[in-house]
Amino acid sequence: MDASDLQYSRGLLIGLLTTPASLPGESDSWDAGRLVNVARHEGVVGLLHARLAEPAMVDLVPAAVREAVARAAQPEVARSLYLESHGRRLLARLAAAQLPVLLLKGSALAYWAYGDPWQRNCGDIDLLLRSRAEVDRAAVILADMGYRPSTGALPGDLVSFELTLEYAAEGASRLEVDLHWRLSSTPMFAFRFDWDELEAGAIALPTLADGARGLMPVHAWLHACMHRLQNRANGVPDTLKWIYDLDLLGRLFASDDWDVLAGMACERGLAGASLDGAAAAAARFGAVMPDATRVRLMRAAASEPMDIDRLDQWWYVQRMSLAAYPTLGLKLDWLRQRLMPDRAHLRARYGADTGLFCALLRRLRSALRR
Repeated sequence: MDASDLQYSRGLLIGLLTTPASLPGESDSWDAGRLVNVARHEGVVGLLHARLAEPAMVDLVPAAVREAVARAAQPEVARSLYLESHGRRLLARLAAAQLPVLLLKGSALAYWAYGDPWQRNCGDIDLLLRSRAEVDRAAVILADMGYRPSTGALPGDLVSFELTLEYAAEGASRLEVDLHWRLSSTPMFAFRFDWDELEAGAIALPTLADGARGLMPVHAWLHACMHRLQNRANGVPDTLKWIYDLDLLGRLFASDDWDVLAGMACERGLAGASLDGAAAAAARFGAVMPDATRVRLMRAAASEPMDIDRLDQWWYVQRMSLAAYPTLGLKLDWLRQRLMPDRAHLRARYGADTGLFCALLRRLRSALRR
């Protein structure tokens, strides 16, 4: 698919998800296979299927296109049911062990922001726990259910704030569960919120399970904005799935949520991140952030130390990560873990037969090439 075809199909996809009046070209020129491929790449096949099933779209969209999208959505529905089944089992076991958890990202949004859970594509299940110690307890419980760490060892508990477990039983679909002990997995944003305030504002997700909880709308918005920038720092481009989350959250905000968001973003140094997320959503789906909120955030963003346009620079990200730690002791511990990771991590990354000195040398060379 060349660049012009890709741009055309993406424009058609966005139009179908928003305003039919803005659809490009004549419907008889639409390529169903190309549209499905772009929707799959952008993570919105289920969402597109739900949109095309609306009565107003029947006469607007050719039957061949609607049928192709419906076929492509079938695996999305099956995957959603699979994740839901595992999610309920996980939550029940953790609740029995008196380990409180909050569902994050699509794992939560699917059950309150979207019309049906299968409309929100999810690759894994994200759970936030109170601390690293509780993550370790949860990992032991999940091990009895067939989940195993996806990597040999973490580089350190201050380098990343999540443990990824993998369910890969014979004959079953592969599934990852990310256990977080901070809201963000990158040090740049890891200390902006603590467990107590997130739990205090949590909302119930009864359509998933009794006792299931996720982030309140404003926290979910800010988390989505932080997640976008974390992806940018890791070289991962935006997808419509993540941008649509922001648009949908903004449209679901209550009348005073924008004021709460502005106050929280300005206080936590997330004004720039919020503006960047709002701009991305507005460019694709139309503006939802009120002008007064935008002006307030712009004023605060001007004095924030982080330049989000530099997050594609590895050394800048490391600098921002170091600055984010609230105490000198944590800064020194982070530096130690970055420079001298755990031996088990070095063996897992560079090979069990690689000596410590050689592994550290390879790590240093990799950093210098950045």
